[in-house]
Amino acid sequence: MIVVRNLTFRFRKKIIFNNINFNVKKGEFFGITGINGSGKTTLIRIILGLIDNYSGDISISGNPKINYQPENINKKLSITGLEYLREYFRIYGIESSAENQNLKFAIELAGLGEEIFKQLNHLSKGNLQRLSFARTFLNDPDLIFLDEPFSNIDPEARDSLINKLLEFKGSKTIIISSHRNDEIIRLCDRVGTVSNGELRIESNHEG
Repeated sequence: MIVVRNLTFRFRKKIIFNNINFNVKKGEFFGITGINGSGKTTLIRIILGLIDNYSGDISISGNPKINYQPENINKKLSITGLEYLREYFRIYGIESSAENQNLKFAIELAGLGEEIFKQLNHLSKGNLQRLSFARTFLNDPDLIFLDEPFSNIDPEARDSLINKLLEFKGSKTIIISSHRNDEIIRLCDRVGTVSNGELRIESNHEG
């Protein structure tokens, strides 16, 4: 589904990626790990086309429906979580006939419960992260990019989200970045570790 060939990227004369090559298969859970600042988020943004000053080739086949969960959302918005999600129906072009079904699915997936009715500026960091998680699945995407999806989420809620994500194995393609190896090992079929401009890929037979 995703093919990256000879990717090189420099930032302020520093080489972030030096001629890296990898692919992600349809239905695969692919993890990107490494220390903070190693380039995990940068790699996701390059694949998504949000950064374009690189050399190399990137292709995504099959015309998948794509969604991306960035690490943070704007908590200063004085709207409720429900209003926040409903705004994305318009952005994603979701038909009105599917709104209630998609909304219920996303809220239950994220485990938000009654928190969905609170204003964003009254939500905890963990529940803001859950809201971002719900928004990412709102349009039932085929290819999903999750950037540090479990940050600020308590261990019990994190375990619940991981178990729910595992139900999508084989049906959705998910790219997950995290500096926590335990999260990546539980979820992913293969893991790419970013270090010193390289991406070292290993199979995870436990994933």
